[in-house]
Amino acid sequence: MDSVYSAFHVSFQNKQATYPDKWPFFLFISRQEELNVMDKKTTLKLNKEFKRLYFKGKSAVHPLIVTYACKNRLGRNRIGITVTKKVGKAVCRNRCKRIIRAAFYQVNPSIEQGWDFVFVARARTTQAKSTELVPVLKKQISNLTSPDSQKRDTTGKRQQKSVKKKDKS
Repeated sequence: MDSVYSAFHVSFQNKQATYPDKWPFFLFISRQEELNVMDKKTTLKLNKEFKRLYFKGKSAVHPLIVTYACKNRLGRNRIGITVTKKVGKAVCRNRCKRIIRAAFYQVNPSIEQGWDFVFVARARTTQAKSTELVPVLKKQISNLTSPDSQKRDTTGKRQQKSVKKKDKS
């Protein structure tokens, strides 16, 4: 890489640059995986994708964040982040999204691939830091993606046992 980079600068300084050498950023396009940047394809954008997770997915609740999870057939994890106006104005909502995204980037390499996640920020998320959110996300995601949690009812609720009371008559 260094030889290509130095050759580029020599040709660029001599003003003998050809078409591919005109753009200095072309060398760094392939480094996207190293920077751990998620593609646009790894985020949920459509309303029907969010609704699918809300109605068919499993959920976990915490005072900082609510997580919905459902399997996908893509072989990679996708995320969607929801922050309502109840949380605050645009600055607060954008900060919540950044915090949740940063925490998920730290957790993503250690979890199983092939899941869709929707994270719903709560009022306390605005004061939290991403380092506080990482253990919460790890716990919620491990609970939602574990095989024993998939044996639950499709609505995500545990089945209750019916207990009959004896009449004292």
